[in-house]
Amino acid sequence: MRRGYDALGMFSITPLGLISLAVGLLFLFTAGRVLMPRRFQPPDLSAKYDVRRFVTELHVPEDSPANGRSLAQLRWGERYGVTVLDIERGDQEITAPHGDRHIRPGDILYVQGPAEHLLELARRQQLETPRERKEHELDRAGGRGRLVEVLVAPGSSLVGRTLRDLNFAQHFDAAVIAIQQHGVTVQERLAEISFRVGDLLLVRGTTTALQRLADDPGFVPLAEVKADAGNRPRAGVAAAIMAGVVLSASFGVLDIMTAALTGMVLMVFTRCVHIEEIYGEVEWLVIFVLAGLIPLGLALETTGAAELLAGWVVTISSPLGEIGLIAAFYLLTAVMTAVVSNAATAVMLTPVAIIAATQGGVNPYALLIAVMFGASASFVTPFGYQTNVMIYGPGGYRFMDFVKVGGLLNLILLITATLFIPLFWPS
Repeated sequence: MRRGYDALGMFSITPLGLISLAVGLLFLFTAGRVLMPRRFQPPDLSAKYDVRRFVTELHVPEDSPANGRSLAQLRWGERYGVTVLDIERGDQEITAPHGDRHIRPGDILYVQGPAEHLLELARRQQLETPRERKEHELDRAGGRGRLVEVLVAPGSSLVGRTLRDLNFAQHFDAAVIAIQQHGVTVQERLAEISFRVGDLLLVRGTTTALQRLADDPGFVPLAEVKADAGNRPRAGVAAAIMAGVVLSASFGVLDIMTAALTGMVLMVFTRCVHIEEIYGEVEWLVIFVLAGLIPLGLALETTGAAELLAGWVVTISSPLGEIGLIAAFYLLTAVMTAVVSNAATAVMLTPVAIIAATQGGVNPYALLIAVMFGASASFVTPFGYQTNVMIYGPGGYRFMDFVKVGGLLNLILLITATLFIPLFWPS
């Protein structure tokens, strides 16, 4: 807009996007299935030997629905897949309680089971961990507390010591609610266990507290155990705000940036999200990379470097005319995206594309769209985009699988974009 061109609308690229989607799906479900080798993952040993089971200590408050009912009536084993190993009632200890044993307020239950099942049991039966019972800081009903598995690393301050020795809860502002030592379920009192390297802790706390724990080199955070989201009373409000953002940007009431910022502010003020959740989800590395590359893009333009690069691209692609120029920018962007992030690539090549369009007598939007779609074609390496990395290991893929299948997909989409961009944005 600063250069005198109209801004793209919310759905300006939808026709080309739908065509690219159809072409990509057609390739993946035909040639892609043939090119992709079938590999079978090794069996999940943790599930086979049931080593992802924990023992946790749960307190029974006055308002728990379990009060006054026997274990046989509660049927926790059938309903949640957990086992009550021990009941501590004042000075009395009830080991391996029978089904006719009744639960009373104030009981301390030692329950064994998978982490997700223990969390579900505590939520539905309104049972509390020791820290929740004393301080109620984790706000279980509000969903602000998070669970994460943490591995005790070599050199950890916890090695050879107990939770009580380290004063863990006060030091990290988080509660250890279950433990596991080298795949063997531990049944002793949690606060009295001496830890070793490789032990697993199931820790609960706020995002800030867990981040502080993750920053400690003595602990290695593993996959987070997600709680059941339960009811989302403000889901309708959030959906309405999202619809308002899309509609206001689509009909030109607000520009996209203003609409998005307004929607974000409304999400916070209506308490659909918490500030802490926003900070926890922001990719700060991307923010800092863009903060450094936006000035670089401006420097390319003001110093004349962008004009020089644009001249080279126009000269090289001139024998093929407009189609050659579009293909050149798409290819250049796709190659850079495989090495640099797609956002950074778009920032750097946008001024070059505008100048090249002016020199080559091409519609500037044609080259901008080529850059936009090329920056989204991150299929040639497993590290080109976050989603590639997410499926790389679980899918059993290898680096050359991405090069072979993703490279061919990139080539097909390049041809598609080169043919259709001049139709939608003619010179």
